[in-house]
Amino acid sequence: MKGYIMNTHQYVLNESFKALLDSIFSDKEAATKLKKAFEEVVNDRATTQKINLDRLKAEALEEIGNELATKDFVRAEIAEAKQELKLEIAKVEKEIAEVRTEIAGVKSDYRSLRQEMKFYAIGLGVLIIILQPKVFDFITTFLK
Repeated sequence: MKGYIMNTHQYVLNESFKALLDSIFSDKEAATKLKKAFEEVVNDRATTQKINLDRLKAEALEEIGNELATKDFVRAEIAEAKQELKLEIAKVEKEIAEVRTEIAGVKSDYRSLRQEMKFYAIGLGVLIIILQPKVFDFITTFLK
C-alpha cells in the first residue's frame, strides 16, 4: 500500500470501562472476550485493512495534489495564452499598418488638392490683374 505507516502504539482500555463490562455481564469469560474485542477494535486490528490516519492523510493529499494544477499544466496554459496574445497583437499591428496607409493616402490627396488650389488662386489673381483695365473701361463706357 502506498503511503502506509505501521501503527506501533497500543491502546489499553480504561479500568472503569472494564469494570462496566464486568458489571454488565455476569459471565467473566464473556466480559473478558468483550474486553479483548474492544481492544482489537481500538487498536485497529479488527479489520483486514488497518485504518491509519497518516495513510488516510497521505492518500487525501495525493488525490488533492492530482486534482490541482501541476506546474507543467500551468506552463502549458501560459504558453497557449502567450501564443493567442501574439496572434492578437499581430492582427492589431496589421490593422494599424492599414490605417497608416490610408492616412498617408489622405495626406497625399490633401497635398494634391492644396497644390491645385494654389494654382487656381494664382491663375485667378493673374486674370484679375490682366482684365482689370478692360473691366474698368467697360464699366465706365456703360455709365457714360
